[in-house]
Amino acid sequence: MKMKKLIFTLVFFSFLGCTDNYIYSPLNSHSFMIELPKGTIDRVKVIDWKVGRGKYLNKISKGILVSLNIPSISKKDLEDINKKTEVDSWLIRVSKISRTGNTTTLGHITLPLVQKNWRKSSNKKFFRDIKKTGFSIFYSAAAHSSRFEKFSCPAFDHNKIISDFSIEKRKTTPTKKVLVQKGSRYPLTSKSEEIGFFTRLNGGIDMKGSYTFELAFYNAKRSRRQGSFMPFREFIKIPDEKAVNIKSCAGFKPTPLTEENKFRQFRFKR
Repeated sequence: MKMKKLIFTLVFFSFLGCTDNYIYSPLNSHSFMIELPKGTIDRVKVIDWKVGRGKYLNKISKGILVSLNIPSISKKDLEDINKKTEVDSWLIRVSKISRTGNTTTLGHITLPLVQKNWRKSSNKKFFRDIKKTGFSIFYSAAAHSSRFEKFSCPAFDHNKIISDFSIEKRKTTPTKKVLVQKGSRYPLTSKSEEIGFFTRLNGGIDMKGSYTFELAFYNAKRSRRQGSFMPFREFIKIPDEKAVNIKSCAGFKPTPLTEENKFRQFRFKR
């Protein structure tokens, strides 16, 4: 229940905010340049997971809950940006850097900046000045589906607990102006997902490593990134994990899904 309240608070504040310092420079009717302060990490919380059968319960980790601070843009400038380039969302790219230095994109999350009027007869748009957002990065055993998350004994023999993490500053680089044009197109390496109350990314079976975040302008209607990615000022580092001996789960195998339930899980993405 506490986790649900925290997620609700983070998503609610995704649609509130106040304008931060930035430089917005319109160029013509279909392009602009902007210099934004870098996004930062608000907080990180390790999500506990009680597992085991009968009275023999152990505490391990589902993963982490991340809250990010997003650079704010005034609604007036957002309206002009949308008119010039059709940008209607923020796009956040979340990546994982392993201990060997390999970088993997975990996913792309979109934050809607534009909300149409609920009245069909009106074409008026409402613009959101987003300040914060939040989502989860889970181990594969919990991220795979809500069904896996409910197992008393985790899938993939997951038995790890995140014993430590830190928020680190990236190497200092000067803030650069970003050029955004209406016709620009940048491909994504994976599908994007609109932020929701239960947005989660798969951090893998092993979550040791560094997690970085980048921000870009996005046209959700056309599934098109517009402009280069802007790195956040900070990243999350998970230096180590500890294995927990879950004795009551020895030899456990999850019950296979029936054909009907397989269809329901696929149809409703559960």
